[in-house]
Amino acid sequence: MYDFEIGRVVAWIREEKAESILVQAPDGIKPYLSPLLEALEESGVKPLLSGSHAWGGCDVAVGEARILGVRHIVHLGHHGPVRFRVPKDVKVLFVPCRSLVCRVPLDNLISTLESVQARNVGVVGTVQHAHQLNELARKLINAGFAASVGRSEHLPEGVVLGCDYSAALSLEDADAYVVLAGGLFHALGLAIVTDKPVVSVDPFTGRVEVIDERTRRRILSRRLSDLSRALDAKEIAIVVSVKPGQLMLRAAERAQRELRARGYRTRVIVLNDITRDALLNAGLADAYLNTACPRLVTDDLGVFPGPAVNIGELEYLTGRSLSEYRLRDSLSPRAKACAKGRL
Repeated sequence: MYDFEIGRVVAWIREEKAESILVQAPDGIKPYLSPLLEALEESGVKPLLSGSHAWGGCDVAVGEARILGVRHIVHLGHHGPVRFRVPKDVKVLFVPCRSLVCRVPLDNLISTLESVQARNVGVVGTVQHAHQLNELARKLINAGFAASVGRSEHLPEGVVLGCDYSAALSLEDADAYVVLAGGLFHALGLAIVTDKPVVSVDPFTGRVEVIDERTRRRILSRRLSDLSRALDAKEIAIVVSVKPGQLMLRAAERAQRELRARGYRTRVIVLNDITRDALLNAGLADAYLNTACPRLVTDDLGVFPGPAVNIGELEYLTGRSLSEYRLRDSLSPRAKACAKGRL
């Protein structure tokens, strides 16, 4: 399923003279790790597999490594650190885990693009499929489309993240976008930051699906509903994540001052993984201001026990009219900057 670059990993470990390694991977990749773990053991290194989630390059298990007394992390499935610098006391090798599978039903994709009247197509995908994007673009060109792979200053060619679509947005002339990625997560995120058709291609299942205007309206309706309800709140819990690339404590403190100036009661809740149970254990609030991953609010609807607002939407709680709201406002300030290629 994936290329774990075992030779490169073992060579890095030997160069580092590491005795133990913390291996971190997304849940979808963990079941396939036996060859890598066995190779690490054969090289004389003690591998420790992190059982925690690994949501992205923002979620590197630096804290776990420190607790375990491990100085080396092999982080699988992501291109590199996102919005943080790896601290000097821990070394991290990022392995993108290139996919060895790519099932693209070209006829279905072509007919789908024709159905949305697309001729100029932007092609992007996750890091696991970055090496397959140019070939997909060539196939679309041969089918009569003008197709280009997006580029970003700070990410590998064509790569998008759940909070960073600068590679796609670099293709300003695109009529539609094709996102090569497992599931709909990345395609939905792109649909939030653009008003153009987004076609999801799942290379594992071969499924082709359009994220259309109805989907955007549904997400927009939910966001406006949450914002309207939050405006009527008396107490707002401000949620802070300690994941390295999601930590926004200063922004949370500024938000707390602004909300209190508007008459809201506030408290700050600090968590690693943000779950409904953890929030309920901290006591119910009328509404929640999320400073962690902005996709928690737009995608994981059961996480927050009440209406949830992203830090990027704070201005709508402090005076800006909801009539000016745009879906891309649901991204955090950092993610907005990334979407525009500023980080």
